[in-house]
Amino acid sequence: MANKNYNEKIDQYLDGELESEEMASFEQSMNNDPSLEEEVRQNLLLREVAQEGYKENMRANIRKWKAENKQSGSKFNMKKLRIQLAAAASILIIIVATLFGVVAPQFSNEGIASRYYEPETDLGLIRGNNDADILRQAFENYEQANYSGAIPGFQRYPDNDKALYGLGLSYFQIEDFDSAINTFQDLVARDNIEYSEKAEFYLLLSYLKANQINSDFQQLLDKMIQDEGYYVGQAEGIKKNLDSFWRKLQ
Repeated sequence: MANKNYNEKIDQYLDGELESEEMASFEQSMNNDPSLEEEVRQNLLLREVAQEGYKENMRANIRKWKAENKQSGSKFNMKKLRIQLAAAASILIIIVATLFGVVAPQFSNEGIASRYYEPETDLGLIRGNNDADILRQAFENYEQANYSGAIPGFQRYPDNDKALYGLGLSYFQIEDFDSAINTFQDLVARDNIEYSEKAEFYLLLSYLKANQINSDFQQLLDKMIQDEGYYVGQAEGIKKNLDSFWRKLQ
């Protein structure tokens, strides 16, 4: 399968939204990567099925079969037509089911969140030399992927913004998304310039992971796009994925 970073580019390519230079570059990437080319073909095929519809596909087949019978001088055989229609329908159903099973999960809330998730792997960058032993140990636990072990240490410092950031990330990693949401909401409310954008981004992903696509989520998504901050590209990508026709098929 093509690199997940190409998902948005595939949509833009099929929608004709790429500039000429971008289109040439993308087509060159397809030439160099057969798996990307195949994914584009699959996307295009499922779009055609969804947009043209089953009935139009069947009408085209009927016209084709009638023309073939007329050309050969054979009598139009309704029984044979029913068999042909059943076979065509079966093939179409298999194609749709296969492609839907491959592509649709990428546009679930979980799939979208996972696509745009950027792990914070080195909290040592924000750790201070004068941190207390308990807080320093919490950071070390996080960096060693001991997220459950990091949580009690971070909880000891409710007034420390970087501890709160580590706490929210730890909840996110153990998939306690309700706690992650509450923690990142608190951090966003503090309006600390060092953490506010990061907290908004992980709050947005926590909403997605928790399947909480509510007014709070939508307001945050719109705010991030309007602010045009560091994560504006990710926010715009998430919005486009949520509005994708793939979501309507689910």
